[in-house]
Amino acid sequence: MKSVKFIANKARKFTEWFAKDHPHIGHPTDLGCYCAIGSWILFALAKREGHDAVFVEGLYLQRGERPPVEAASVPRRDLNHCWVEVGNTVYDITATQFKFKEKVLTYPKDSRNKQFYPVVRHTNIRSLSKFLIDWHEQSPAAHQKELRDLIRAYT
Repeated sequence: MKSVKFIANKARKFTEWFAKDHPHIGHPTDLGCYCAIGSWILFALAKREGHDAVFVEGLYLQRGERPPVEAASVPRRDLNHCWVEVGNTVYDITATQFKFKEKVLTYPKDSRNKQFYPVVRHTNIRSLSKFLIDWHEQSPAAHQKELRDLIRAYT
């Protein structure tokens, strides 16, 4: 089984390639607006390797911004970021859009990093697509065949 860090680096490269071919979605240089697609790639690859990955939709909070009192109170339309959790570790392959230097940002789930606020967690890749449809052009569902081909090419 390949390490999640290895898989995350591959997923980052795949997302960079995808962004270059689809620059109209967001910002290919820092991967702004590619978090749902990049996280889906990481999630799919990690699952394929046998890792117990979780796809997370949530909020990226600016410094000083307070998180909501309760995750359930956050409307889906306000969700603005996606990442993947495996075990007690968060993997964010598009955090560069928030000026993080690491191409693959990792940190413990229970860390003091409160800029990433999880709202919805998905464990099943098949049911995930119907939830991400709200992300429109940024949704993996909008590029399903191309992304599946990319995942197949990995293995």
